[in-house]
Amino acid sequence: MENVFLILGVLAFCVLFRRALGGWLCSALGGVAALGLCQLTAALLPMNLFTVLVSVVLGLPGLIGMLFLNLFWK
Repeated sequence: MENVFLILGVLAFCVLFRRALGGWLCSALGGVAALGLCQLTAALLPMNLFTVLVSVVLGLPGLIGMLFLNLFWK
């Protein structure tokens, strides 16, 4: 349960300091935090190098895209 609070805290930090950190860093942290929440809820995505890189580079839209592709290909 404390992992959820840690992830939500990172997201809150990104929202509060968005101008100082830059949009790309907030997007990357948001994507990784969303991937962490998916892992905690036992979603369909495995945790490997590809999913981490896609969630860092593309953020939340990349993670949602991977979830949709995973649903269609299974």
